[in-house]
Amino acid sequence: MPYASGKKRIDYQRDLRNKRAAKGLCTRCGEKVKGIRLDCERCLRNANRLVQVIVKRNLKKGRCRCGRKRVSLKKVCQRCRDNSRDILRQLKEQVLAGYGKRCVCCGETIYEFLSIDHKYNDGADDRKRMGAKSKAASLYRTIIAEGFPDRYQILCYNCNMAKGFFGYCPHQKLEEYAIHNSESTSMDR
Repeated sequence: MPYASGKKRIDYQRDLRNKRAAKGLCTRCGEKVKGIRLDCERCLRNANRLVQVIVKRNLKKGRCRCGRKRVSLKKVCQRCRDNSRDILRQLKEQVLAGYGKRCVCCGETIYEFLSIDHKYNDGADDRKRMGAKSKAASLYRTIIAEGFPDRYQILCYNCNMAKGFFGYCPHQKLEEYAIHNSESTSMDR
């Protein structure tokens, strides 16, 4: 490596990795890569082993996975916590954009109120398929990877909870009631 330390070395490594990635080579060793990955299987395995050792050491010391001091009563530092929150928000925004950013029942558009609903009530099957420790980010990544499948839809939290607890949303009952009343009033004339 031409530079022993400092900013020049970091810049050199970044440039080298970018050049290799542009050529479709492993950014670490320069070997040919299969698919769209940046690194070959061997380099990924080695990197993962090193990361696992470092993470275990940090956790043993009572620190965050990254090595920083934890936030009180939490398992992570503030930086990792903020980073995770940002990633989750970006994933959710991407999924909401893929489905139209609007509750299909009541038309709510405020981001904080919107949630993903399993259209055919097969959420339990999804949780089995994704594993016991699956989180919202896992669901969002699955939806994006599958190309926004038809089995999901956007509902606001109220509509989603009503559908989960009662099997229907009160907005649907109100629509049926309004249709029924308009038909009966037109027949009365």
